[in-house]
Amino acid sequence: MDSMTALGIVAGSLTTLAYLPQVLKTWRSRSADGMSWSMLIILCAGIALWLVYGVYVHDMPLILANLLTLVFSSAILGVKIRYEAMPKLRARQLITPGAATLQPSLVEDWQLETEMTFTQPESESSSPVA
Repeated sequence: MDSMTALGIVAGSLTTLAYLPQVLKTWRSRSADGMSWSMLIILCAGIALWLVYGVYVHDMPLILANLLTLVFSSAILGVKIRYEAMPKLRARQLITPGAATLQPSLVEDWQLETEMTFTQPESESSSPVA
């Protein structure tokens, strides 16, 4: 192995491993709130293109580094979709017509949480202010 290949392996390993703490934090907290959608999508697309380029030029350090980085960044994007986008889509389904036939238990729970009761106001004579 020549020194440039070794340098590429070290560089690729470091930049790939830099994603691991973020993946672990995102996975444990089940939240990628601080990460923007556009950044994650552009990042995954760019890494995928680097992977394709690495395959085209037959550069093993480039292929391995970008393959692992794509797995890590896709995992973060997956958590963002699962725990941010999907609940919002489900919430929209609850308030659209016909939702009761799609998810009756969720609709019933929501209705129970929003029920209101009214009581008669106290008469003025029993008010402590009067």
